[in-house]
Formats: sequence, C-alpha cells, structure tokens
Amino acid sequence: MLSTVFLPIMFFSFASWSVSFPDRDFMADQKRSPLESVIDDDQWLPLFQNSLRSWKPLVVKPDRFRVDVYEWTGNEAEFGEEQLKLLTGLYVYEFQRPGGELVSYSNRLYDSSLLFPEKTFGIDAGDGLELRGIELKYRQTDVRIHIAYGYYVEGRWESDELKAKLAQVPGILNQRTDASLLVAAVTCEQCDGQRVLQYLMPELRKKAETQLDERYASGL
Repeated sequence: MLSTVFLPIMFFSFASWSVSFPDRDFMADQKRSPLESVIDDDQWLPLFQNSLRSWKPLVVKPDRFRVDVYEWTGNEAEFGEEQLKLLTGLYVYEFQRPGGELVSYSNRLYDSSLLFPEKTFGIDAGDGLELRGIELKYRQTDVRIHIAYGYYVEGRWESDELKAKLAQVPGILNQRTDASLLVAAVTCEQCDGQRVLQYLMPELRKKAETQLDERYASGL
C-alpha cells in the first residue's frame, strides 16, 4: 500500500519526448545564483539539459538553485544499464515569505493527470538519516522515473513536506532561516532505479549539506 505523499514538491513539464536543452533564461538565472554541483564523479557526463525525459522539478522563485542532468559513462555492470541518466537539483529559499516558501501549493512533485506513484520507498542517506523515494509512471506510456528527495531546513534534514514546514517555525527565533530541497532522479531501461538512488544519495546529500552549511550556518 502506498504511503501518503503530502503536498508533493515538483512538477512535470510535458513539452516533448525529444532531447531538451536549457533555455537562455534558465541558464542565466542559474548562473546568477551559483551553487556547486552535488555530483563529484567524472564518470557522469554532463548533458547541459534541464529536464529528464521531459520531467523536471518546478520550484517557484527560489533564491538560489542548481539543476544538472548527466549520463553514466562508467562500467555498465556497476548499475546494470548503459543508458542511465540522472537529474540532480538543489533549490534554496534563504528565508520564507509569501510567494517564496519551500513548502507551498505552488511547488509540486508531479502532475497527477500525467503521472501516478507506483510505490514509495525509503532511502538510506547516510549518517543514520532516511529520506524518501517515489517511483512515478506516466499514465500514457511505460516510462518510469525514480526520485529521491529531502528537505534541509535550518541545518536539519527532514523527510517529508509536513515535517519540513514545521521545522521552519524555529527560524523565527534563531539566526538561520534557510530551507532547501535536494532531489535526485534517474531513468533507465533495465536498471533498478531504487538501487541506483540508494547508491548515490548518501554522497549527494553530504555534498549538498556541506555547501549549504558553509553558506548559511553563520546566519549571515
């Protein structure tokens, strides 16, 4: 039985099934809000795209963000699939305000008229932390996307939207007010997407956490 997914954060943009390239506005916005990639492995080839099979997170008006798409070029046997693609996204709200909140109805995980969740699963993100994952399937095709995600609110990881929303309340009283979404998604024909995310997420989480702490831990 599927567990409830509260106010899912991300949205499916269905332009076409062809390869998509980032538009100029997207690239300019990303350049103005520099964050480091959360991938540090030269076996992942950057594709200079901003969506994965025409799907990408839609997070409205973040203060900073970084989205990257990669193709695996390493040993096929490692993941059991040579046509493996990965999207990573890191979205930051430096403080919460009307029209600029991490958890809101404007931020969606998927469009339920186009996709539906086949299952949810836990992801061991390292250091005793468990984040969430979801397997989405398009209603009109057999294409599936496996997604893992977590919320880093004022220096603390939360696994779902409700907890992330509640965790923002202390921000009124302390110096740190940032709230971020980390997402990783994979598509492949034969591989086990859940297993791939389980392999990748501890390192992605650690790299995201490190750069966010360096930028915001002082509260400045």
